[in-house]
Amino acid sequence: MGRCKTYLHWIAFLPIVWLASSGSTFAAGESDRFLVIPFVRDVSTTTYDLSTVQMLQPGRFTIISTTIDNPDVMKFRLKVLQALEAFCKRPIGQYPPPPDVLTLGTPDIPITNVEVSGGPHGKRLFWLFPYKKLGERAHFMTCGDASDYIEARTLIVNGLRSKQLYDCKRGMSGNLRRENDDAANAFTHFVKPDTVGFRHYLVVCLAVTHEDPYIAE
Repeated sequence: MGRCKTYLHWIAFLPIVWLASSGSTFAAGESDRFLVIPFVRDVSTTTYDLSTVQMLQPGRFTIISTTIDNPDVMKFRLKVLQALEAFCKRPIGQYPPPPDVLTLGTPDIPITNVEVSGGPHGKRLFWLFPYKKLGERAHFMTCGDASDYIEARTLIVNGLRSKQLYDCKRGMSGNLRRENDDAANAFTHFVKPDTVGFRHYLVVCLAVTHEDPYIAE
């Protein structure tokens, strides 16, 4: 119990934006349905839509969230997307990235080449972002028609929407591949302390259940 209180006391200092009133967690109003959690490296923001909560059992529920990059990261990714699209016309191989894509400042990890690979379904592009704060994220794109480019751009601009499962009485969380998938098919795992997932588990569970979530000793 002591450790649980310690973690929940720590929640009070997290940069969480509550767009919620003191009323029902699942109120339908636009102003009281969102829980916003900034990413720890000032890279992106995850917004949980509390109106999408579906209770499965006491303390066990699904919820939909959207993770979207902060403005500087979004501009960087859009720049990379636009600049690297031209590499689809190059032969299979490795090429240095254009220097003007480094909009997040001086890289703090080694700059790697853009990899152009091929397979039975066409070419693919891969480039590892040279910034520590992006946590080994990379640009990956399948070379195809204009719809592939539009789809990639839309994902950057609108963010990644996902449906997650939380079991606040057992210290578990998971993801569903599609929003209409059966929650019984969610890939669940025990949350690990001192991770981003653990941070979200604490905050979301407390917001939805109004109870201290389970924390393994």
